[in-house]
Amino acid sequence: MVYTGAVGSGHQLKLIHNFVSLGFSAVLAEAAACAKQAGISPEVFLEVVGSGGGNSTVLERFRPFLANGDENSFRFYIANALKDMGYYTAMASDMGVYQRNAESVRKTYEIANDLAAPNATVPELVTLLSNDRAQAN
Repeated sequence: MVYTGAVGSGHQLKLIHNFVSLGFSAVLAEAAACAKQAGISPEVFLEVVGSGGGNSTVLERFRPFLANGDENSFRFYIANALKDMGYYTAMASDMGVYQRNAESVRKTYEIANDLAAPNATVPELVTLLSNDRAQAN
């Protein structure tokens, strides 16, 4: 157990942690979509990104989806990501924190949520960001 401070700070830290994880997930999904459109194989993408600054828990959760379409290692729904990003941006705004990055991440999940099936998971961002309809938003 980690002591986070005053009452409510644990919830705030959870939102901060989710912002970091979901933000990197959005960046990784966009990079994977771009690599896919460029004709770069998932294996090569995973090898290069995984051997540099992109190596992370998020990449490892995305790996089965990128390698073979298996989303079971990252069963976090896009709708929940959008909800959490809404909470985070509201919290950061209330604190006077500039949240341009967070708002971009929130908007990515909003667009994905509009395009996705009801129970779409975060790894499916790769497919949704490759979609022509996503480009129109």
